[in-house]
Amino acid sequence: MICDFKNKNIYQKSFGWSWKAWTRSFLGLEDKFLQEILNINGEVLEVGPGVYSQVSKIFKKARNIDLGVYSYASDSKKIKNYLLKKFANDNYINIIDCDIRKFNGKYNLIIMKSVLGGIFRQGCSTNSDVIDLIDKLVEKNLKKGGYLITLDNGIGFFHKFRNIYGAKKNKWRFFKPHNLNSKYLKSQSIFGFFSCFSLAFRIPLIGRLFDNIFFLLDEILNKSFFSEKYKSSIIVSLYKK
Repeated sequence: MICDFKNKNIYQKSFGWSWKAWTRSFLGLEDKFLQEILNINGEVLEVGPGVYSQVSKIFKKARNIDLGVYSYASDSKKIKNYLLKKFANDNYINIIDCDIRKFNGKYNLIIMKSVLGGIFRQGCSTNSDVIDLIDKLVEKNLKKGGYLITLDNGIGFFHKFRNIYGAKKNKWRFFKPHNLNSKYLKSQSIFGFFSCFSLAFRIPLIGRLFDNIFFLLDEILNKSFFSEKYKSSIIVSLYKK
């Protein structure tokens, strides 16, 4: 499926850098689940929103959205101030402190983009710790029939080039699809060979051009004979209670 991006503006604002690649993977979830979550009208929590992306904005029918900022992060004050100003007139959006390892709220949907790799860094945790947290969030923090969606950076064909940009130094955890196979997993979408990092973050004008080129190459290679083995730069996983 080639994405037509009918809702280009909302996806671009929601996913931020390399938004086409992240959107492509998100929209690759099994259709019956995708339609349910896009039309959800209950309580939504986004864990780890940032200055450049607030993924929960795609849930336009949500009754209430909590943007959960990790208060111990070095840039948490900057992020909170930015979000408070940006959503000052949106009464259904709340900015809260949130550590998902110690959290008691219950939601119809929880979503987090590029969160698990930062919490569970290499050398400080194991993949079992990742699965334990996913299971806990589903069992403890979702309402009956609720959804957890994780969007994570995967180990794709060009993963080694990430080391150039400091991923090895900061011990960020990258995943293979099977690393996220909780017993609650219902649908998973993987995408990308080249879309493993965004140049637009470093060189905006030229970077956006290269991001678009990488995305087009990924779309072409997505149907190739070796795609299932090597495409996993972006992994979107959906879990249901």
